[in-house]
Amino acid sequence: MTEPGRAYEKAVNIGLAFVISAWIHILGLGLLRYFPPLPDLPTTVPVTLEIESPVPPAPGPHETRPEVQAAPASAERSADSQAPAQPVADSGRQAPNVLEDTISLESKAPQYVSYLGQVKARIKQYWIFPPAARQKQEAGQLTAFFTLDRGGSLLQVLVEKSSGRPHLDQAALEAVRRAAPYPEFPRHINLDRLNIRAHFDYRIRYIGVR
Repeated sequence: MTEPGRAYEKAVNIGLAFVISAWIHILGLGLLRYFPPLPDLPTTVPVTLEIESPVPPAPGPHETRPEVQAAPASAERSADSQAPAQPVADSGRQAPNVLEDTISLESKAPQYVSYLGQVKARIKQYWIFPPAARQKQEAGQLTAFFTLDRGGSLLQVLVEKSSGRPHLDQAALEAVRRAAPYPEFPRHINLDRLNIRAHFDYRIRYIGVR
């Protein structure tokens, strides 16, 4: 084959490769419409409640300073150290064909983010640092799990992972209870129930000069 013939054949092959590649991309983009989006992965970003407290005096030789920094969210407690999960309201036997979903309160999923912002704002209105825990300078993290129906009614709330501090656990549960009823589901959330996992973080920040 002559040199011009080889050049022509090479150009044809390159052009054909570009055409095939373009069609593959077009076909792939078209097929994306028929696949559901990836599920929203739960996050562990806690709702943080922080108080300020005077710096305690330096501990004596037989004293220890209380722990004021919450354990990382990734730290796992043993099953024996967790308080048993007790629902405060019985949602009853689940009816067939009930549409529900389970998400984190900090989810950034487009269909939930606006509604979850309203839920979070209501809870924060009633969430306090309990005086008994403040006096003992107790800090910690916990995970609560609660269920809402389409009308915003609270069906159940329980401690899924305890902070190990009963006063902190109860204050978080009480905030979720007192914030009810919540706003109704917007029209685009086509569910009967929404299960929400919320991470609460109680922190004490010492101020003053040692």
